Amino acid sequence: VYKRILDTASASDLVEIREELEDRYGEPGDNLVKAFFAQNARLLARYFQFETLEVSLDTLEIKLRPVYGQKKEKLAEFIDLFDGTAVESDGLIVAYPDYREFMETLQIFMLELEE
Repeated sequence: VYKRILDTASASDLVEIREELEDRYGEPGDNLVKAFFAQNARLLARYFQFETLEVSLDTLEIKLRPVYGQKKEKLAEFIDLFDGTAVESDGLIVAYPDYREFMETLQIFMLELEE
């Protein structure tokens, strides 16, 4: 299951896997939620082509590369989603008190990027 999650290439596929697992086994445990969270963060990094991304249970630390055009607007939308976000000249720190809630918000954002 973990390999399937981590091999997923889109947010919509992650939602499909999660729904399938919830139908079979109920609410996923912490380790599965963390795997979904990590893959959503990887998809975000791939979309924006971040130089680096460090994920913990209460922060994302991102080193940015120049982003242009529509992606620059989408990155601004992402930054606006979260309070307590620190933006430096080449970096971004997103802090969140509850990674489960953050993951849900991140997943919705990633689904919107796919549209």
